[in-house]
Amino acid sequence: MIYYLTLIITAVIAATATYIFHNKYSRINPIFASTSLTLCVALACHFYPHTTSLPIKEIPYVFIGSTFIGMTTRKKAKSILNIILASLFFSLIYLKSSLFFQGYGGALGLSACISVLIVITSSKLFIRSKHYIRKKRNHKRKLIK
Repeated sequence: MIYYLTLIITAVIAATATYIFHNKYSRINPIFASTSLTLCVALACHFYPHTTSLPIKEIPYVFIGSTFIGMTTRKKAKSILNIILASLFFSLIYLKSSLFFQGYGGALGLSACISVLIVITSSKLFIRSKHYIRKKRNHKRKLIK
């Protein structure tokens, strides 16, 4: 349980930190935000003593994959909630399908892309359905009058 929770928290922190680092400071490009944060975490994991309860060897992989999510611009991911949801999807994809993507190059990027697309598409569908329901409700009110 701690193993999975650690990887999920790592994904959320990595995506959120990269998103804030990239979008808050305009001089920092997304690649530098991703690589600098990943370097710090990879070095910390390298010098941290390996224990059985924490997945020290997998944390850098999850972290770098989640920083790909954080590289999303504000135009696509309207809020930090979208980034958090995408990182949760990424961690689930990573945990459940790491054997499926074994041997494929770019599996972390693909998982991050799938996660971001799920969140962006579902949020757009949610907004459109809300507008559709509102239009339909207003149309019925006009017919009743």
